[in-house]
Amino acid sequence: MRAWINTQRVTCAKDRLSRHRVAALDELGMVWDVREGLWAAGYVAAAQHTSEHGHLHPKDDYVAPGGFRLGSWLVLQRQLWMPCSA
Repeated sequence: MRAWINTQRVTCAKDRLSRHRVAALDELGMVWDVREGLWAAGYVAAAQHTSEHGHLHPKDDYVAPGGFRLGSWLVLQRQLWMPCSA
């Protein structure tokens, strides 16, 4: 299934997927940009954690209900945010 989904992404990126098929996949919730989809999943997990625990400081190895590795995702977000120092 993953290979088929990736083929749809590549075909769409090459502008070779019909509008009808794009619309059909959109109706199913197709994630066209995998990185954006992962970021969105992390954000949802972070929001749920904050709502349930009142903070966003889980341990680095924390895994949210549903299996999302929220602790690791937050570590990565912090690393990506940190400005370079001269």
